Amino acid sequence: DNLSFPLICPDWSADEEMLLLEAIDMYGFGNWNDVADNVGTKSKSQCIDHYNAVYLNSPCFPVPDLSLVKGKNKEELLAMAKGHQVKKGSYVMSPVRIISSL
Repeated sequence: DNLSFPLICPDWSADEEMLLLEAIDMYGFGNWNDVADNVGTKSKSQCIDHYNAVYLNSPCFPVPDLSLVKGKNKEELLAMAKGHQVKKGSYVMSPVRIISSL
């Protein structure tokens, strides 16, 4: 299946998240050049920054905080990634709020 929609934050797709975690498992924590090569679409510094912000500094450590995207469907996640506000019921979620909370 195509996992090109964002899962945790708007600028990382579900595919990229999986590749990041698989690479850390394969190459070991701290081998960021290999991790970035495995992800393929993100630089070493982007991988480090993302992992630190989303996983290590998560209030739900060791898993990312999914509370801001929980219950959203693929279309809503894609809209968030495009910078649009997404309305779910009567609640409006701004992508800026998602990014600033990470």
